[in-house]
Amino acid sequence: MKRISVLILLLFFLGTSGAEAESRAGLIGGLAFTPDADYGNGPAFGFSFGIGLSKNFAVGLSVLRLQLPATGTSSGLAKGRVVVLPAELWLQYRFFSEDRRYIPYVRVGAGYSPTTFSLDSGAVGGWKAVGFDLSETAKGGPSLSAAAGVEISLAAAIALAVEARYGLIRSSGSWTMTDRESGVSVTGSLKNLKLDSLLLGAGLIFSF
Repeated sequence: MKRISVLILLLFFLGTSGAEAESRAGLIGGLAFTPDADYGNGPAFGFSFGIGLSKNFAVGLSVLRLQLPATGTSSGLAKGRVVVLPAELWLQYRFFSEDRRYIPYVRVGAGYSPTTFSLDSGAVGGWKAVGFDLSETAKGGPSLSAAAGVEISLAAAIALAVEARYGLIRSSGSWTMTDRESGVSVTGSLKNLKLDSLLLGAGLIFSF
């Protein structure tokens, strides 16, 4: 955590020292599509803060929240809801032209994604009906992303951003099943959970 804090401070001072330095805050919302059949599509939203290093380059930090339904498999998570919160440092390149109303950009990011999992009430109730208590958890893991989009100027300091972002997120977890009558528990681990998603979204960017 200390190394990340030092890096953020370093990027801040590098950004504010340039002639093209510009601070920008953004909000985004959209829908996340998952390629893995173990999960469904779900809503996503988040925010970001960036600092210009030059006319074209910027660095920043973004935090997203993606809510995905788990369909339930024997080798992965049971039926329920997964929430992933990728927090990433990113580097962005913007393609400026004479007409600055439309500014395409690309961005890459890397960070960590806290992950939580909630079992479906129906699945829990089914096991309780036959005398067992079931619990299941998911852990955080590394996060990588690549994005492309376009900024559309709405006013001097406000732009609309339309973006496609693909994120790679890896997680792990564990499950526990307890016989209520005897108190005996059986546990297992869930490895290499792939929570990848394609986010299609739009949002606002404020410059100051």
